[in-house]
Amino acid sequence: MTPQALIAGVHEFPERKTTKSVLEIQALSARAALEDAGLSKKDVDGYFTVSGNPGIGPLPIVDYLNLNPKYIDGTTIGGSSFVAHVNHAAAAIAQGRCRVALITYGSTSRSSGIAVGTRERIAGDYLDQFEALYGTSRTCSRRR
Repeated sequence: MTPQALIAGVHEFPERKTTKSVLEIQALSARAALEDAGLSKKDVDGYFTVSGNPGIGPLPIVDYLNLNPKYIDGTTIGGSSFVAHVNHAAAAIAQGRCRVALITYGSTSRSSGIAVGTRERIAGDYLDQFEALYGTSRTCSRRR
């Protein structure tokens, strides 16, 4: 039986402490994984990652990586997100939704000196520009 999907290229970012942003880590890792697979970003038509920012989803990352996928998955379910992404990518390929799926992840938790899943102590990420000007939204009270 011929497999419906296979993993053709991988890359693990080598630095645990870095001055690079989450997006830079993902971009460098994506380029290396695609090179390992003998592909280019023009071949990518499916993209899978955790949401870059709650409420915004993976679209800023797609823009930063200069991708043009026809299928995007921003499922965020904690530490097993990327196991789920592999399964989601295989299913999307089997269903004909995409042919080449790219899965990325980037974290600066170690460099920031924080536990994974808690708020970062450093600012300045590309995605911060959407909230930094106005702050996060709050529930509005009704006027009487």
